[in-house]
This record gives sequence, structure tokens and C-alpha cells, in this order.
Amino acid sequence: MHPVTPFQLLEADKENIQPIPQGRSASKLASLMKYDTDQLSLKLQEERATFENQLLPENLEEMDDPLQLYIQYVKWIRENYKTGNTKESQLIKVLERTTHDFKDVEYYKNDVRYFKMWLEYITYSENPGDIYNYLLKKQIGKELALFYENYALYFEAINQWDDADEILSLGLTNKARPIVRLKKSYDSFKIRKLNSINTQDQKSTLGLQNKDGIGLSSAGVSLKRKHSKIEIFQDKEPNTSSFNKEESTKFADTPAIDSLVNTNKENVINPSNWEGQTLKSTSATNQLNKKAKLQIFEDKSMEYPITKLVQRSDGKSFDTLDYNIDLFLSKDTSQLPNSLSEVLLMFFKPLEATNPSDVLSSVSVYDTPSQKRLKMDTDIEQDTPLVEYFKSSKQLFNSEDHIENGQTDLLDHLLPNKDEKLSLPNAIADGFSDIFQDTLTKTLEKMENQTENKQETNQVEPVTETTFSKRSNDEIMSSPFVENPNLVASLSQTVQPWTDDFFSHFGETVQNSLYNRSNYHNMSSTSFNKLPVLKNVLKSNLSPIYGNKQTLVEFESGSIYCFTKELHNSSQNISYLSERMDGEINTVIVSSPPNYWQPFIINRINEKLNDFIKCTAFYNFKDESYLLLPYFKQGSVSRLVNILGNHQSLTGKNLLEETIVIYFTIQLLNNMLKLHSNRFIHCSISPENCMLNIQTPNNKLTFNDVCFTDFSKSIDLSMLSQYTRFKLADEEHDWCFEKDYLGVANVIHTFLFGSELQTITTNEEVSFRETIKKYWQRDLWNELFKLLLNATDDMKQDLERIKSKFESWFSLTVDKRMFIARLNTIADILDSKKA
Repeated sequence: MHPVTPFQLLEADKENIQPIPQGRSASKLASLMKYDTDQLSLKLQEERATFENQLLPENLEEMDDPLQLYIQYVKWIRENYKTGNTKESQLIKVLERTTHDFKDVEYYKNDVRYFKMWLEYITYSENPGDIYNYLLKKQIGKELALFYENYALYFEAINQWDDADEILSLGLTNKARPIVRLKKSYDSFKIRKLNSINTQDQKSTLGLQNKDGIGLSSAGVSLKRKHSKIEIFQDKEPNTSSFNKEESTKFADTPAIDSLVNTNKENVINPSNWEGQTLKSTSATNQLNKKAKLQIFEDKSMEYPITKLVQRSDGKSFDTLDYNIDLFLSKDTSQLPNSLSEVLLMFFKPLEATNPSDVLSSVSVYDTPSQKRLKMDTDIEQDTPLVEYFKSSKQLFNSEDHIENGQTDLLDHLLPNKDEKLSLPNAIADGFSDIFQDTLTKTLEKMENQTENKQETNQVEPVTETTFSKRSNDEIMSSPFVENPNLVASLSQTVQPWTDDFFSHFGETVQNSLYNRSNYHNMSSTSFNKLPVLKNVLKSNLSPIYGNKQTLVEFESGSIYCFTKELHNSSQNISYLSERMDGEINTVIVSSPPNYWQPFIINRINEKLNDFIKCTAFYNFKDESYLLLPYFKQGSVSRLVNILGNHQSLTGKNLLEETIVIYFTIQLLNNMLKLHSNRFIHCSISPENCMLNIQTPNNKLTFNDVCFTDFSKSIDLSMLSQYTRFKLADEEHDWCFEKDYLGVANVIHTFLFGSELQTITTNEEVSFRETIKKYWQRDLWNELFKLLLNATDDMKQDLERIKSKFESWFSLTVDKRMFIARLNTIADILDSKKA
């Protein structure tokens, strides 16, 4: 016998306990009050997550009676949320799911448990007649007396006695069970109906007689009310559903019932037939009258830039200038300048010209600054941002014109004499920082020397695909002031990457950078000759080999590694799995001849970013090099797709659902954009080079589960000129960041479709062959692939925007607890499989 729960335990909270028809357990209510609010909320969330996990489609398919699980879920909500239906309890949502999920299952249509879920759902509806009519058309409860009894009670409550009579008669015709109880209900209904008619007859005779004893209606007297000055609002009659026996037999066009969230909205008119409705229209005259009669004045006289239209010397063309060209034509500097560039130009030697067209004609026939820059000696410094602005102005220098002998370069007039130094008046100099004065003086002197050298030689070797500039890192700068796209195009140079010339050009810089670190070991004077032995013992696709002395490698005293398995073999290097004597496991990339480019790039990336792969050690010998990196037990994206594909074929469960793919996609975009923002191109992003390290510490998402590897072809753009692009001998188009965009698109495609990307071109737009499934986020995926496959150089802003859309969708849509549980399941499967 269960002990009696003292009422004192419930006394303090009795106002918050909502009664339910099924009754509440006092002991259960008392047990809930033992927890504080936070503890109870956490407990209920965990128990709800268990129910939700059991209700996944793949789990329900294995159950004999899935409806029972829904019923237990509803019962759990009733017992644990004493306030009834609230936002926290989500009772209505669960009832809607229960009724909806089985509405087309014939097995449950006449199950009394299922129909009771409908009855509880109806109690929260403002239009129960619509739901009863829906059940009638869907034949839900057709064989149950409970359906006809409750439907008749609804009609009885709104005084539609005839409809109630027809409903009960229909139940008897259909021999609804239990038929004996239904007959008793029908007999009781007839008595209530008769009593109702008698009561209405009595009320109709009371208070309706005049002093002569004759009813007002019988005397032909009409009652007239005075019109009130204030119109009294009268609500519409409640929407009642009349029973139509003929309509109840039409099942083909049964409409879907709307959720209670929509049907119970306040101040919203329910949809109705458009026939007979009048739409109000607004005439064009009324629209015009709504416009403001007074136009607000906007003074644009002080807007920058100040533009001037100047005719060229040929008298046929004009140029629009965004600066005050009069400053070039006269020594009179009394007029106020309009911009910083005009202030600086005021202190240069004025031209001996009197007509603006003379200035433009003299400029148009000389070398442009963009052409000069390409012909500069490769050892000089990069132009500073300030001078870059003047050199890139499309109005001041015409990049399409050429030189004629005997013409004067405008830059010559801007430069001081050879023996002079640029000086600014004190009043002006005080207004600028030292960097402006020093930079401008230094750069103008440099440009003057270039002009003299050019006049002497009159010939400079152009930049070609195999020409590299030897510039230190401090000399390489980018200018935010470049505004002329033609100038950018003329400054760009195309380089063929990954050739011997490409790597050897940076050899000295790379080696000096590497061997200044403690975990980089230079043994280039000693031959190691260990790779042939490893190739002979360790073969691809074989199980790990332990205890073989030939696979023991000692790089230096005390540093012994046991190579156990070949992981990957390419034309450039071989990757092995190795274990150190203290148990540490590493991936070792062996290259012959030695390759120091990948450790150098990894080192450069980690100087700027802290969340990419790091080198454990690097050993460089005369004939071989050994790069030690962390080992990712879970493997690559390709391995994930293959394993989960096999898992689905065996169990029928698709673990790699869209939410998981979106989670990984956010990380792929984030990692790529970090590299690009720091001027790195990976160049080898692929399903094989994206490794997984799925972890959920403290049941939290890290968004750091995908790691890029294989930086052997990566490029640090800061080591090259600003507008460098790349092109291999067999490629049709040059590229820069586009290489990584295509790689990320390929990885995402592999996640979604289980195969690598194959593109097609339609109307000059690149897309992929497969079709996005209709229940996926089509708009997001189409927008992302359109950007990645049709990219034009730097698309960082557009990709940041689409990444934010994915992040917002993930944050607002995904149940984090269920998602983490699924992610942990995937991690367990990957960890359990042998690499």
C-alpha cells in the first residue's frame, strides 16, 4: 500500500496546479517540489530529449506499437507540468504531432486510445466543429460510439438539435461500438431534446403580451428602435459547422486541418470564399495627393569630389576630373583646396600651361604610372599607399595612352629638383604626421631616380610567368587607395606555381625561417636513406606491422619512432602512421628529395592563426625530409561518407542528415575565410585533405571539428606582389582564391551527395549535376554553390554573408541536445572503425 502524501506539501503551490480530467498524483506533485526551478528545468529537458530521440522516424519503424510511445509522452507532460498547457510544456504541439502522424494509418483510425488524443486536442480549439467535421470525413473514429456521442454533445451545446440527432443516428447505422451504450446515449438525448423544445415554448409566451393580453407579434405591432448616435459593435456569430450527411461521404478532397497556433490567433479573420467579395481600390489621383506637396531642398554644393569637365586638345573628347585642376595651372594658391590630395599638390612646382587641355594632352601621350610600375627594377621598394593614390587616379593619368618623343611627363613637374628636398611649410607640416612627410619625400626621390634610369636605358624587361621579385616581407605592401580597375589589371602578373623556379626563389627565406625554431632540425649535410626500407616493408592497404626492427627510425639520440602503416602515397611524398616510444602517435610525411615548403607554410599560418594544424617536428636530411604532424584517428571526410553510407545500408539509419552537413559547412567556410583574410591560399582542399576531430566537451559544440591538412601546395600571397595570379601550363584560366572556392564546393558536395563534384555550364553559369532535395534548404544551398562555382577572385564579403545565414538557420532550428547526441554517435562509429 502506497503511503499517503501529506496535503501540507502541496498547500503552498496549490493555486498553480491545474486540474485535469484524468486526475493528478499527489505523490508525483510532491516529488516535483523537491527540486528548485533550475534543477527541475534541467531534469525535464533531459527527459524530453529522451522522448524526442525515441520518436525519430528510424526508431519508430522498429516498434510494434509506436502510438503507445506518443501516449506516454503526453502522459509525462501532464504529470510533470502542473500548470497544464504552457510554452514550456508544449502539450498542444505534442498532441498535434500525435494526431497528425497517425491520421492516415488505417490501423489506428478506430483505436480508442488514438481517438482520446483527438478529444484532448479538441478541448484547446476555438472551432471544435471544424475538427469533428474533419474526423468525420477522414473516417477517424467511425466505428467508435465515443466519436458520435461527443460530436452530438457539441451540436447540443450550440442548440443544433437536429444535427445532433443525425449524428447519433449515423452512429447507430454504422454499428459503432459499444452499440448498447450508444443506444442509451441516444435515448437520453431524445429526452433532453424534448425538454429543450418545451422550455423554449414557455419562454416565447413570457413578457411578450400587451395590456390587452394579445402578443405583440399577433397584434401586428412592429417595434422600432431609435438609431443610436454611437454604433454598437456586435461580434460575429461563432463559426458553427452544420452536419451534412452527403458531404460526410466525400473523402477525396479532405482539407488538412490547420494548427491551433494559427486557428486561435486573435484579430485575424479566418479565410473565406472570395465569391461576392468587394476589393477596395485606390485611384491614381489619391496616390498623387498622398505625396508631399513641398520638396525638401538638399544642398549638394559641398559634396566631394568636386568634378570638372575639361575638353581635350583634340576638341572632340572630354574628361571629368574629381579635383581642382586650376591648382596645376597657376601659381596663385589663394583659392581654398577641396581635398587632402589638393593640399599636397599645391606645394609642387606648377605647370607652365594655361589650358587644362594642354595638361591632359601632355599626360595622355606619356607612360602611365601603371606601366612604369611594371617596368620598375625588382629590388626597389613598393610604393606607399599615399603615392599609390596619386598614381592610380583614373582622372589624372590615362592608362590607355602612350609616349611620344619630346613630351614632358607630368610626374617630372611633381618631382623636386635633383639637389632639392621636399619641404612643407611649417603650418602645413604640423597638420600631418611624420609618416606622411617621410613617406612622400622618400618615394618622390625614388621615383625621380627611376625616371632618370628609364631615360638612360629606355628598356625594361617585362614581368613574365617565370619572373619573380626578390622582396622582403617588410617591402611588400598592399594599397587600399587603388581605385582604378584598369590599373589593377595592368599591375597583375601571372605566375606558374609549384615549379622548381617557384620554390627555389624563396629558398633562402624559407630555410632561415624554419631553422630558427626549436622543433625544426637541419641535418642537410647527412644522408639518411631510410625511405627505401620503409617502402619495401610497409605496403599500402595492409594492416599495421608492429615489432619490425626495420621500421624503427631514430632521427636523433633518444628520438625513436616505430613506423607501422602506410596511410597515403603520392608522387611527391608518402604518409606513414608512426608511434613514439612514449606512446605518442603521429602522421609522418616523408619526401625525397627533401621538401621544406609545407612546414614553412604551416609555420607561417600559425604565426597569424592559432586554430590550424601544427608541426610536431621537422627533420631535414640531405636526401630525405620527415615532417611529423598530429594523427587524426577519425580520418577524412571521404572516410566519413563511406562509413556512414555502409552504416545506412545495414541499419537503414541516415546519420549524415542535412543539419550535420550544415554544421560542417560552416566550419569549412570559416577555415577558408580565415586563411584568405591572412593572405593564404590552400590550393588542395579536398575530401581527402579535410580531417575530422569530432569532440563535444561538456556537451557543447566546438565548431572546430574539420581540419585542413596537406599544405604542400599552399601559397603565402604576402610573399608576392599584390595582384599576382596563378596559372599552370595546362590550365585555361588564371586563378587566385578561386582554387579554394572550388575545393570547398567539392567537399560540401561530397557531404550532401556522397560523391565528388562534377560541374556543368549553362548560359555561362557553372552548376552541378545533382538536384537539391525539396525538403533541404534549397535557397541556401543554391546561393552558396552559385557563389563558389562562379567566383571572381576575392569573394570574402559574399561568403561571410552566406555563412552568417547558415549560422542563423542552425542556431534557430537545431535542437542542440539531440544534435550533440547524433554527433557523438557519428564520432563513436568513426572511432570504433579501424583506420
